Amino acid sequence: VYSEINMPPFDQSAMDGYALNGSNTSTFKIIGEIQAGDNASKIELKEGEAVRIFTGGMVPKTATTVVKQEITERIEHNVVILEAFEAGTNIRYTAEQINIGELALEKGAQLNAAAIGFLAMLGISSVSVFRKPKVRLLITGNELIAAG
Repeated sequence: VYSEINMPPFDQSAMDGYALNGSNTSTFKIIGEIQAGDNASKIELKEGEAVRIFTGGMVPKTATTVVKQEITERIEHNVVILEAFEAGTNIRYTAEQINIGELALEKGAQLNAAAIGFLAMLGISSVSVFRKPKVRLLITGNELIAAG
């Protein structure tokens, strides 16, 4: 079974926090909010700007990182980052988990809860399956004798 989509399908926030542009400051102007399911493709963060973002939310292309909310303090229309952070953190990048056309489930793999959940996440609702054959021997007659 091969994936027909990228997963995630867009750069996605790995946690609740703030997507921001910049690293030379600890205070960012909040210009909006992005929830999971929102289309943020038209949001452009300028240097020193941030948006409140929730887990699974689309990260704006101009964001350099997502900082977790636990290391922030919101003061009116600004967010202050209280600890050091690195660029590129807390973002699940497009196709980081699986690419279009990549093998999602090998032939012969057992369909357990994890495999079914993974396929469902990829939008795959049915697959061809087969049951392991049950084999039984029925021996009749006296033409077989014990070894030795």
